Amino acid sequence: MKRRNRQEYQEYDAQTAEAIRNAANRLISAAGAPQKITGREISKVVPHLSQLRRRPEKAPLTSQALEEVLETQEAFTVRRIQWIAQRYLEEQVYPQEWEFLQRVNLRKTTLQNPIIGQAFNDAMITLSRPP
Repeated sequence: MKRRNRQEYQEYDAQTAEAIRNAANRLISAAGAPQKITGREISKVVPHLSQLRRRPEKAPLTSQALEEVLETQEAFTVRRIQWIAQRYLEEQVYPQEWEFLQRVNLRKTTLQNPIIGQAFNDAMITLSRPP
């Protein structure tokens, strides 16, 4: 990255933050199975990201954008549960609990997490009654 004056760096930071948000939105809305939104996935689309991550004080908007879009394992698991439930609905298949767990690739112990457990229960309720 070439040397930038303060004004250029602020513009570069704002452009990078916008690119991060756009990349995350594209990854979330991509066809196919959900992909966890990680720094590595974002940096595939925003290649100069690693340079800015090393100097967060110079790129506050970039840091904020990353904080907003990076997914925790919990958030990704919930999104995956919702995505698979939607696939079942499209297929008009109403699975047993064990079938859903298997397709989501979850262990029953993971359901002890209240947020994941609630997402799973909501999905099973939706899938328990054909429309």
